[in-house]
Amino acid sequence: MHLLLILYTLSAAIIEYIPAIVNSLIVLILERNCSIDRLAIAIFIMFIFAVVLYELGTYTKSQLDWRYFYARIKFINKILNKLMSMDYELLEQPEVLDAQQKALRTTSGSNYGIQGMLESSVNNMVNILKVVIAMFFVATQEPWIVMIVVVLTLLHFMVVDYTKKKDKRKTWDMMSSKWRKINYLDNMTSDFTYGKEVRLFQIQDWLSKKQKKENDAAHHLICGSQNRWMVAGGINQIIAMLQGVILYSWLIYSVCQKNMSIASFVLYLQVVKTFSDTLSVVLEEVADTRRKSAEVDDYRSFIEFKAKEAQYKEEHDKLKIENTEKYELNKIAARWPAKAVA
Repeated sequence: MHLLLILYTLSAAIIEYIPAIVNSLIVLILERNCSIDRLAIAIFIMFIFAVVLYELGTYTKSQLDWRYFYARIKFINKILNKLMSMDYELLEQPEVLDAQQKALRTTSGSNYGIQGMLESSVNNMVNILKVVIAMFFVATQEPWIVMIVVVLTLLHFMVVDYTKKKDKRKTWDMMSSKWRKINYLDNMTSDFTYGKEVRLFQIQDWLSKKQKKENDAAHHLICGSQNRWMVAGGINQIIAMLQGVILYSWLIYSVCQKNMSIASFVLYLQVVKTFSDTLSVVLEEVADTRRKSAEVDDYRSFIEFKAKEAQYKEEHDKLKIENTEKYELNKIAARWPAKAVA
């Protein structure tokens, strides 16, 4: 497992810079008026190297992917075991049902909770290595460029992290109860099994109004989430534009005033772009990992429900005792006819 992680990290990080190196190498050979044979040999060697890295990355990723999926299935089985072993009276409690909904969402796909944390960890390793390689290239020319990119990217991270935490609290945590109610009402109004009771008690209008109310509430929460991300996206676009202006201005200035070669310009152009984009991705992954970590906490809260389970059991038993009424049956006589003896 550790060897797979190391091989995938190295191959995925290095192959990102192969196109930049090849383009720069082609320009450098043409600038020096080298022969076409030498150019063809250099391109062929880089092509073979890229193919080896690509195949290595594809193989190691395939070996990691099924392990992620297997881990998620194991956690889903734990949820099912918990549901089957819980007191069924607890499964009628709204708090327990909300916790169950959050736990199921944690294991609902590769971008959530358990599997999402595993994939994000590996992606962070790859992106951090990309950033280190790019910082090495850029710092050899202008170290202050690295500082500017880091500051602007931190601003980008703060916007994304704040939005994700607020989005989870204001939308998805509140949606856990909404999904349950919407699913229940959808089943009630679309399953013919309940048709007799609906007509008998004449609750068609009430069900329709209740369904509309829950759908409108869910739609309001989803719209709030979309608006939050729209604002965050606008702010991040402004930051990205400012970052691009600074980086490309520095490259053009270096070519015009510092006699940077065209080959170096081609190399640094790709490296700077990769550095900027990857650093943003790293910090976005950190914010996303924090969101997935909170989802894992929701999963853990449901699995470790023993203390609350005992509390609910105690309160429920106390409630049954307090609501128990005693009836005394006095002066009751009963007679059974004698059975005929065959």
